[in-house]
Amino acid sequence: MADACSTDAGRAVVRLAVQSLLAALRTNETPLDAGTLDLLGIDGRFTKDLERDALEDVARAFLDLMDGVLSCNASSADIIPGSKPYRRSDAAGD
Repeated sequence: MADACSTDAGRAVVRLAVQSLLAALRTNETPLDAGTLDLLGIDGRFTKDLERDALEDVARAFLDLMDGVLSCNASSADIIPGSKPYRRSDAAGD
């Protein structure tokens, strides 16, 4: 993220990509298929379908991180988007 968001133009592209992901996730309520997610080539395997809400939480937290709303770091367990409900401070901002 540090490289991609190091310029205003980079931040704009990342924000647009995250907002596009959020819009796509909202087009359907069906969970994302585990087998299809395995095609992404992420280490490990998805063993069950992924609820869209979890990815929406991660996307909102990512936007909050970009906006400086979050002050925690990766070792913190205070906020775990995707694992427990994440409430964005400005829900209208996505």
